[in-house]
Amino acid sequence: MATDNASEKDTEEQKASQAAQLPADQEPRATGKSAEEIAATNKAAVKSGGGADQVQAAVDDEQEQGYRGNTPDPTPNEHYTVAGVLAGKPTPETDYAQSLKATGSVRDNLKARD
Repeated sequence: MATDNASEKDTEEQKASQAAQLPADQEPRATGKSAEEIAATNKAAVKSGGGADQVQAAVDDEQEQGYRGNTPDPTPNEHYTVAGVLAGKPTPETDYAQSLKATGSVRDNLKARD
C-alpha cells in the first residue's frame, strides 16, 4: 500500500509540474495515447515532410507568377508603356471591350474568393 500511495503522489506531482509549464489558459489533456504512440506519430509526420511539399509547391507557383494573388487586370504591361500607347494598344481606360474584359476578370476573382 505504501508504494501505491507513493506512486500516486509521484503521478500527482508530475501532473502539477506539467500544468505549471502550460500557459494559464490551457489545461493538460488526455489523448488516450501512450508516449510511444505519440512519438511514432511525430516521427511519421517529420519523415513525410509535414506538408512541406505542399507549401513549396504554392511558393513555386507564386514565384513563377511573380506575385501573390490573382491578376486583377489581364491587360499586358506593355500596353501601358509610351510605345504601347503610341501603337494604339488597347487598355481598359481607352477601349470599351478591354474594359469589359478587365472588369470581368476582377468579378471572376471576387467570385472565386466567396
